[in-house]
Amino acid sequence: MSDPTLQAKITTVVSAMGTNTGEVIDAINALTAALGGTPTAPTITLADVTAALGTSNLILAAIRSEQATQATAALSVLNSIDLSLATMLENNAANTKYILAALYATFCGCATGALPLAPPLIVTPTELPPDEKCQRIQFYISVFTSWLSKIATYTAATGGITSDVLGTLLALAATEAGLVASGAEVGSVLGPPGVVVGAIVSLIAGAVYLVGSAFLNDYIVDFNSPIFQSDLLNALYAANSAEEGQVAFENALVPYFSAVPAAILAALWWSQWSNDIYSTTPVIDASAFDSTLCVPPELECYEFVGESVTMHTGSSEATFVGIVWPNDAVFVATDVSGATTATGAIWTTIDIYGWRLRALTGTCTAFLNTDASHALDGSQWTCDVHTTLVSVLNTSNEAFSLEICRPLEL
Repeated sequence: MSDPTLQAKITTVVSAMGTNTGEVIDAINALTAALGGTPTAPTITLADVTAALGTSNLILAAIRSEQATQATAALSVLNSIDLSLATMLENNAANTKYILAALYATFCGCATGALPLAPPLIVTPTELPPDEKCQRIQFYISVFTSWLSKIATYTAATGGITSDVLGTLLALAATEAGLVASGAEVGSVLGPPGVVVGAIVSLIAGAVYLVGSAFLNDYIVDFNSPIFQSDLLNALYAANSAEEGQVAFENALVPYFSAVPAAILAALWWSQWSNDIYSTTPVIDASAFDSTLCVPPELECYEFVGESVTMHTGSSEATFVGIVWPNDAVFVATDVSGATTATGAIWTTIDIYGWRLRALTGTCTAFLNTDASHALDGSQWTCDVHTTLVSVLNTSNEAFSLEICRPLEL
């Protein structure tokens, strides 16, 4: 049997302890409030810390990537600068070489004082008999062509030329023509004086720098073309004074040569040679040349007006203005070329080598075989290639008319 008194005492003690604990807690809260703080539950978790570290890593990675990009760009700029400097050094070296070559080329062991200049062109009409004029023109064209061939061969082999070499090569060409390379009997065939040669060498050096040392070989082939030689001979023969002859020589180059070779050839053709050709005073003996070659060939000319024609290739078609040739003994014509057909006989299968063509009105283009063409305007052009298929068209559908002439001896 329990003691009621003891039980009551225990209950009193437990109650007092609970009261005291509450008071202690209240006291602590009051102290905390007095110090300005509010007791709260924790707000930063381990997940928050992990997320923050992850974000920091992403930021650092982005910084590293940007730094790498900037470094790559900087290296690219430095490489470009390095390449530019290397190119500048190479160009400077090349320019120095050509400047020195030009300086050396224009040097000659000339007498002190003013350099000799090219003589003025004689404007007085020649009284030279036509046969002698024809022979004299052929002589100078022959010597000039031989000289050009030697210049081209030497320049292609060495990459350059000097004034001394130009003079030596001209002397060789003169010797081959049956002349002594020194002495009064040679006359002006010995060629241009030093100041003119200097300009020529500079032109050749510039051309070599631009298009390579073998370029003259291509041009000498064009100069040796029988069509060009015939046109040049006829142009010089038609002139009646040295001044007209010099202009005729330069104009004869235009249809066959671009600006650079034309300038070189015109500079090489010295003005004194034109004076010699049209002078009545003999300078050279040209009696070995055929005096009948300068008679212009007799031509038979035909005129045509362009017509609208349509060409079909498979499922494709195109309409142009073109010449429809008559299918006769002169123009053997067809309306078929390979897989292409036309609504008219726009192709002639004859060889028009040596024929003269020009646009009487408008402009047009002569399409030769399958891989060549020549634009035609009011200037007469002589076909300088052999042909098996020819058409003359205006691919812009513009009206034109054509004159085509055949030399009767062909």
